[in-house]
Amino acid sequence: MESLRVNYRAVRPLDGSEALTVESNMRPNFRTAARAVVALLFFLSLRANAAPEAAPTVAIRDVTVLDMRSENPRPGMTVLVRGDRIAAVGKELKIPQGAKVVDASGKFLIPGLWDNYTFTLDAIGRKLPYFELLIAHGVTGVRDAGTSMDPAEAVRLRGEINAGRLLAPRLFLAGPVLRAIVGGPIRWS
Repeated sequence: MESLRVNYRAVRPLDGSEALTVESNMRPNFRTAARAVVALLFFLSLRANAAPEAAPTVAIRDVTVLDMRSENPRPGMTVLVRGDRIAAVGKELKIPQGAKVVDASGKFLIPGLWDNYTFTLDAIGRKLPYFELLIAHGVTGVRDAGTSMDPAEAVRLRGEINAGRLLAPRLFLAGPVLRAIVGGPIRWS
């Protein structure tokens, strides 16, 4: 079988016989598809340029802030939180209209705590309410020092946390526990 030379208008056999032209009814279909693609790109660009939805704002008013920058507690502060970020901290902040206001008189606000040496996933594997206890005590991040849990299951669990489907601290994984073989003399070869 002879190979065919192809260009945008016709398919011509190499033996020089008459060219096989593209059917005329295919051209409008190509044009229609091209127009549809251009229209789709246009509407997607409009969506991309649209203003993002405003994150909800929470104002925590009259709270005592314990931070890592000053030696003393800072009473009577207002903390503005937009979405999942602290936007402002101060004594005389203007609270935006529509913000949810939390009266924190007599309460303290501290940075999230970290536990850098845990065996979190082993506790979860035993169905203990470990994540709930960590969050309740202000721990917002943990580094798991090693686990006997299947690594794929550990990564899946971290994905659930990152997606917001599971209330838990940020989870950094170390992988499986490395153990020494116990119960025999060390043999040096």
